[in-house]
Amino acid sequence: MSRRPLKALASARLDAFSRRQLIIGGTFMPLAANGARAIDPSEPPCAEWLARHAERIRLIARWQALETHLVRKHAWHNLTLGQRRLLPQAEELDAIDDELDVLHEANAGLLASLPAVPAVTVPGLAAKLNVAAIEVRREENEAAHNLIVSIVGDFSALAPRLRA
Repeated sequence: MSRRPLKALASARLDAFSRRQLIIGGTFMPLAANGARAIDPSEPPCAEWLARHAERIRLIARWQALETHLVRKHAWHNLTLGQRRLLPQAEELDAIDDELDVLHEANAGLLASLPAVPAVTVPGLAAKLNVAAIEVRREENEAAHNLIVSIVGDFSALAPRLRA
C-alpha cells in the first residue's frame, strides 16, 4: 500500500494539456547568429519537469490497475500485511511507490528553482506556464488554475502573429 493517499496522486491533471499545448511555439523560436534554434534557458528544466510528471501519471495508472486487480482477485483490502507481501504484485506496488517518491522529490526541487530561471522567449514562457498550470490544481484554486490555462491558450492564439 502506498505511503501517500492514492486520491492525492490521482488528482494530477491527466487531461490538462494536449501535447501540442505543451510544446507550443517551438516553430517560431528566434534563431541564433549561426541559424540554429536559440534555446530558452527555461525550456530544458521545464521539459525535464514535464517528462517526470508524465512518468508519474503513467506510474499512477499502473498502480491503479494493479490495485484494482488485487482488490477484485484477492480481496486486497481484507488481507493482512503479511498476506499482501506474499502476492507477486505487492513487490511491483512497492517499486512504483518508491519511484513515485523519487520523481516527486526531483520535481519538487526543480519546481523550487524555476522562478530563478528566466524565460526569454514565448515557448519558454509557455513551458513555465504549463508547469504552473499543472501545479496549481483546479480543485485547490480554480480561479488561478483557469487564469494560467487561459494564458497558455492566449499564447496559442498569438503564435501565428508572432511568427510574422
